[in-house]
Amino acid sequence: MQTTTIESRDKASSRAMTLAILPAVLIAGAAFARDEDAAMGRAHDDQPSPAVDSVWQMEDDYWSYVQAGDVDRYLSLWHEDFIGWPCAFEALHPVGKDQISSWVERIRDQKLKLTYRIEPEAAQDFGHVVAVHYSTPMTYEYPDGRVTGQDQLYKFTHTWLWDGTEWQIISGMCAPLE
Repeated sequence: MQTTTIESRDKASSRAMTLAILPAVLIAGAAFARDEDAAMGRAHDDQPSPAVDSVWQMEDDYWSYVQAGDVDRYLSLWHEDFIGWPCAFEALHPVGKDQISSWVERIRDQKLKLTYRIEPEAAQDFGHVVAVHYSTPMTYEYPDGRVTGQDQLYKFTHTWLWDGTEWQIISGMCAPLE
């Protein structure tokens, strides 16, 4: 009979412990799910914020300008005080807006065909600032038929600022995705 009492206490104690831990587990699970949503710039209803949607559209514009070799429209996306680290191989240090367009000029001047595919990784809306992270291949086809870059992915981070009238890139970085 004494054994039954100990077993009953152990069961009751185990049940009480489970009930005590359950809310913490549920809260942690909800926080994890919310953090995952936040990483993609999604609201609680699993939809991106309007600012994040706008910035992803700006990223699409960015790549269409690059692909077309449209230096002027490409530069219009960048804030005057931009500082960042571009993918351009000659960029050994961060550069300002005045040096950011050399690779687009090369696409235009050498008549290169660029193929890309944006793979969104994360986005975060901070109000007047949105940061996006993505990867993309950058395959170049030269006029002589040579193709480069088909086996290399690049990772991008762009930080966009809403200045009251438009979104502009204020900082960014690109590097090979190893």
